[in-house]
Order: sequence, then C-alpha cells, then structure tokens
Amino acid sequence: MLNGDELLDRVLVVQKKSDTSAPRGILVLLQKPGDKWILLAQDWRLDQNPYDMGDYETENIYIHDKDHTLHVERYQHGPRGNSHSTYRMSGEDLVLWYIEAYARGAGSTTLWECDIPGGVYKEEITHTLKIPEEVTDSVYRLSPARIKFGDANPEVVAAEAYQATHE
Repeated sequence: MLNGDELLDRVLVVQKKSDTSAPRGILVLLQKPGDKWILLAQDWRLDQNPYDMGDYETENIYIHDKDHTLHVERYQHGPRGNSHSTYRMSGEDLVLWYIEAYARGAGSTTLWECDIPGGVYKEEITHTLKIPEEVTDSVYRLSPARIKFGDANPEVVAAEAYQATHE
C-alpha cells in the first residue's frame, strides 16, 4: 500500500543470527498482482551509528497502510534520545519525508522536526532547570530536498540540518 494500491507491501530486516550487533539491511518490497514481489528499496546504512552514542534500546519499523508511509522509530534513554523517520512514495521512489527527534540532557530537553521536501526545520528547547520552565521555539528555512531511501542516514540528515541552522 506504499504506492497507493490495495496490495500489502512488506519491510524486512536482514540480520545475522550469529552476530546481532552486525549492520543490518532493511528491504522494502512492493507486492504486485499474482502474488509477485519487487524490491523497491534497500538500505544497509540506516542502522549505522554515525556518532557512536550507543545503540537504540528498542525500535519499530513498519508500513502504515492508511497513510501509505514507512516508519522507522527508535528509542534510547541515553544521549541519543528518540528518532522517528517517515518515508513516502514520490513518483517511483521511496523518499525521506519527515524526521523527528527528541533528546534529554542536563538542563534541557530538545525536540527537532525536519520537513525534508518542504525545507522546514523546527526546534523546541525546554529549559528544565528554570522555574518556571522556559520554552524556546525556532523555525528555520532550508533548501527542500529529495532523499531516496538508502541514500542517507536520517541521523546524519538531521545533524546537517542542525549545523546549517546554528552556524
């Protein structure tokens, strides 16, 4: 249903049984009439940890049939925080559509949101050591982008958006 038809598509995670810490592959398959499948996209980098901040503790990778999107949700209590990436069909390609991340540190919590094709980057910082807590909201304009599934790690995309808005 990623491409809007009535056929159920699949996302598969490929992992070595002998080494669960080894990089994993994520394969996205579209179902075609006659119980046939085609490989739409694959990513062998999405699972990489580019900033060496520990592994995610839990994750959900699924296709949401009602809005025709692929979701990658990851959670960690430590400095890496939570990350949620959404992919959607654009023409014949599966593209990165939206990134949301949440992190908690000493003295603040931060929520980041990136609308990739719209070129909008939002940041909300809650200063938790101040009474009452203060919230700072910022919205930045970036160049709209079209990033195909497998072409970039969403964590790197979010970090680059942050750097571009905080130079």
